[in-house]
Amino acid sequence: MFQALLSAAVDGIIVIDAQGSIQIINPACERLFGYTPEEIVGRNVSALMPPPYRQEHDGYLRHYR
Repeated sequence: MFQALLSAAVDGIIVIDAQGSIQIINPACERLFGYTPEEIVGRNVSALMPPPYRQEHDGYLRHYR
């Protein structure tokens, strides 16, 4: 059921873990960012962000936790 919702969503959905590692992306994210799940799952979500957000993101996660 969850996979069907992700696949049908028009908007990009990214699921990350507590360290910011990408766990799941849906097909809309593939179209938005140009990465297949095999290319991006397991990488830090900051790989999808432009500077300066890329450098600051891990600090945001630490502060949130």
